[in-house]
Amino acid sequence: MDSEAIAVARFGSPVVIWPMRVQSLSMNVTDASALAPESPPLRVDEQKVIRVGKTRVTLDTLVAAFQRGETPEEIASNYDALSLAEVYQAIGYYLAHQTEVDEYLQRRQESRASLQTQVESHHNPNGIRTRLLARRRQPA
Repeated sequence: MDSEAIAVARFGSPVVIWPMRVQSLSMNVTDASALAPESPPLRVDEQKVIRVGKTRVTLDTLVAAFQRGETPEEIASNYDALSLAEVYQAIGYYLAHQTEVDEYLQRRQESRASLQTQVESHHNPNGIRTRLLARRRQPA
């Protein structure tokens, strides 16, 4: 049975109202089984880094963009290797498992800081611009 309904959605401050058709949903068990949930498009690569889909985009990057306030549409636009569906699924996974993902992100941050300290101890970054410019001025 169809009936007229009003759908209300909020996009920023204005309220948008449009008519839509609502149909009663009478699903039997076989219909419901077709709606099996999908697993998130996340994979762990050989360096133990979580990446989104079949791309090189890390979960760290996607979550950081989301935390900066970027919308899923903006994230998908900025990382054209990702589909909008993958972005929504990854953000959904993050929101559902925020504690675990935040712990993973903290471990990744600590690992990056440790690696940076290790590299800088072998290769002093101070004055590198000056040294490179001095090399450029030397005759070949």
